Amino acid sequence: MNKQKCILFIMNNSPLSQAAQASIREVVDSYEQGTIDIEVIDLNEHPQYAIEYGIIATPILIVRKPNTIERIVGDLTDIEKVKLLLKK
Repeated sequence: MNKQKCILFIMNNSPLSQAAQASIREVVDSYEQGTIDIEVIDLNEHPQYAIEYGIIATPILIVRKPNTIERIVGDLTDIEKVKLLLKK
C-alpha cells in the first residue's frame, strides 16, 4: 500500500471532534507505521481551508489519492467505513 495523506478537519475541540480524532487515531494505529500520514486542522484557527476544500460540515476526513479526493463526513466512529475508504 502506498502512503496515504489524510486530513481531518474539525471545529474547536468539541466532543464530536474529539471522537473523530480518537477514531482516526485508532485506524491509523492499526496500519503499518508510516503508511498513513494524518493531519488535523481546526477550521476555527484556519478558516481559509474551509473555502479551499469546500467544507460545509465538520468533522470531515479527506483522503487524498493520486487521482481523486474522497471524503467522510460525521463522527467517524464507523471504523470499518474509514478502513474501507483507505483500502480503495
